[in-house]
Amino acid sequence: MGHDLALTAFRAIYDANVDYVHATLRRLGVTSAEVEDVAHDVFVAVVRHLHAYDPARPLRPWRRLCPWRRLRPWLRRASPSPRSTPSPPPRRPRRR
Repeated sequence: MGHDLALTAFRAIYDANVDYVHATLRRLGVTSAEVEDVAHDVFVAVVRHLHAYDPARPLRPWRRLCPWRRLRPWLRRASPSPRSTPSPPPRRPRRR
């Protein structure tokens, strides 16, 4: 993927998902002061994996799990107690 195409793809993914990522992180217990930092980690992961991005596949599974995956290491650093780590969001039944 060329640099301009990658930047365009990232911008489209960011613009379409930044509000969702922020809301998900707040819902999972990230304070307003820390949402930007954790969201930054989410989108750094997007950049690192952009080469594997397949626009033919739905973003919904990524949107659900990516914030959770970036949040887990952040919670481990922020809290010594593993019991304070929230559970991942529940899976929604598939629509047929």
